[in-house]
Amino acid sequence: MKMLKLNKSFIYKIECFYLILVSFLFLYGISMPVVVNSSYVAFFFIFILMLRRNVFECSIYILKSKIVLLLILCISLLIYFSIFTSVINGTYDFSILPTHVNNLATIFFSIVCTSYFIVMKDKYDISLYKLLSIIFLLQCFFVILMLLSPSFSMLVQSVTKTEAQISRLSSYNGIRGLGLTGFVAFGFSITMGILYPIMSYWIKYESKLNDFFKILILLIGAICSLSAGRTSILGIFIGLFIVIYPIRIEINYILRSMKVYFIIIAILIALIYIIFNNKELTNIAIFYSRYVFQSIWNYIEYGSFSVQSLEHLDSMYFYPDDLNWLIGSGHYTNADGSYYMHTDAGYMRFILYFGLIGSLIAYVCFILFSLTTIGSLNDKVIQLILILIFLSSFIYHYKGEVIMFSVPYNRVYFLIFFWSYFNNRLSI
Repeated sequence: MKMLKLNKSFIYKIECFYLILVSFLFLYGISMPVVVNSSYVAFFFIFILMLRRNVFECSIYILKSKIVLLLILCISLLIYFSIFTSVINGTYDFSILPTHVNNLATIFFSIVCTSYFIVMKDKYDISLYKLLSIIFLLQCFFVILMLLSPSFSMLVQSVTKTEAQISRLSSYNGIRGLGLTGFVAFGFSITMGILYPIMSYWIKYESKLNDFFKILILLIGAICSLSAGRTSILGIFIGLFIVIYPIRIEINYILRSMKVYFIIIAILIALIYIIFNNKELTNIAIFYSRYVFQSIWNYIEYGSFSVQSLEHLDSMYFYPDDLNWLIGSGHYTNADGSYYMHTDAGYMRFILYFGLIGSLIAYVCFILFSLTTIGSLNDKVIQLILILIFLSSFIYHYKGEVIMFSVPYNRVYFLIFFWSYFNNRLSI
């Protein structure tokens, strides 16, 4: 009996390691020699999980559900309309199609992953939020390592980034573009931004760590997320709100809060002491603060809180002349591969490419899918998290293409929404 228990524990660890590795490779899309991208490798290996009969049956059930068919129909319509507007406008610009196809693959990956967790949740003490938190923290480990070791950072970037990407990121003095991922800047930033609230939920409601390690993990996660991009600050605010929610006026709650504040102050004092007693760490901290708190530095040095990236973003919204507002221009990229009309703002790019009709297909389907999932939940905390993530998607979309488009973002979004919707509906 004891041997059987040990074997069960060993198998569980192997399965968890396998799932963490495959999910990490898929979610972060690491550039790899020969196979081009780790997502392709992960997509193949995730289907090994379907060898389990129950996982296969569960996947088929989820695939046939109305909420999943809605997503598949939406992306299929976007593919059709992308071809239609490109042909009708005579541009024959089909450069957007690989993104749609990748999002279809993301749906199938999320289905299999969700099915596996549903099948195994009664057998093992397993949670999707724990898996995603581990993946997030594993990425944070690589970000910190690359932040502290420029030579290791250069080695990783030489494998995972193109020369053009490395050249673009060099202006950030080794602060941005870190991590083991094929995504750069905005894509990586919003991925960390959506994972941070999930980790915050796990920290508060599922983790058995003491307060010191919980606060330390939240702090490290925030540092690494901001390194990926300032856009992730929205996800950090959501995560921290989840940690303190609900706020109660009770003596025990107030005393525990005071203890937490004391730990935070102690950690910050310790970090400041360590950093400013090491010249290399001091330089890293200065470069990091100049990037993350650029608006504050600008005010100190120039008397203005303006940030160049925000000013540049505002200039990307304009009234396009001679545009067919219904079906768009059919232009997605220019001949040199740059964005059409040199704008990467999400709402603007949708309008320019496939007009109001294509934009409405994406927005309406996204809203229906999200609100159907949120409305089906009984857990008020999970419901709140999903509402905040849903709303934040529209804010992210102002800066870049996110809704029914961003592949790295959708890989997390679909997974957590599928799990939230089907978890209590299926019992295998």
